[in-house]
Amino acid sequence: MRLITWNLNRATWQQRGHCKSADEHQRRAWEELGALGVDVAFLQEAMPPPLELSRPPLATLPAGVEREDWRSLPGPSRWWCSALATWTRDLAPFPTEADALEPLEETHKGAYRLGQVPFGEGRLIVASIYALWDYAGLRKGEKPRYSETSLHRTLSDLTPIIDVHRTAFSVVVAGDFNASTQFGRPDREPYGLIHARLRSLGLVNVTVSASDDRLENCICADDPCEHVRSLEGPTPYQDDYIYASPDIAERTTRVTVERSPGIEAVSDHFPLVVEVEPT
Repeated sequence: MRLITWNLNRATWQQRGHCKSADEHQRRAWEELGALGVDVAFLQEAMPPPLELSRPPLATLPAGVEREDWRSLPGPSRWWCSALATWTRDLAPFPTEADALEPLEETHKGAYRLGQVPFGEGRLIVASIYALWDYAGLRKGEKPRYSETSLHRTLSDLTPIIDVHRTAFSVVVAGDFNASTQFGRPDREPYGLIHARLRSLGLVNVTVSASDDRLENCICADDPCEHVRSLEGPTPYQDDYIYASPDIAERTTRVTVERSPGIEAVSDHFPLVVEVEPT
């Protein structure tokens, strides 16, 4: 099973100057997704797939194309959200009535999307998350400073499901965390807490480089450095991650980073892909 996480850059697509309209950007993003040959996509800053794609998804969450369903709150006008899409297998919300679970909290609308796909004889719980930049406490026009605040809230919302020590679910959590240990102070410590929190829930970072394939000129202080590059720019920086429960982590192969002129025309993020071997 081929899994991908990708931020489609809906918030600032105009700054790239490659698409003439929002509709063109939307279509090109979904065409690039279809061409990647993935089974399950974890998307951020996503908008609904347009009609008549070369390879349309089999299913998406949110389902349908209602604009309000594909919106993130609070903050400025965010007509995009975290989403899930599949091309080769069923996709259903999680939990369902059959699970008989109390509903989860959703502190920030659109910051996460939770679903399930068939996996072996059971199911895989999939969560796409985006660390929305937090505008709380700012004056009008001020630039946000915090991503970890909203991300901690989202992780709290999802903990009853992704705490695999207690749930024993097979889980993949992926997305744009806007939090990396590559940053210097004062960000490195609080961003490091995000990753420590994910590990404390029993999850494993599967988007890591091999020990003999370190990221050249990485700005982290980790030894060994296991970052991969998922964001364009002069600094080799990883903004996007895939974490998995141990049973899934054991079945994953080394991450690949997809780059092409078409991908780079759409987004400043590079899709990260992992392969999960069948049970």
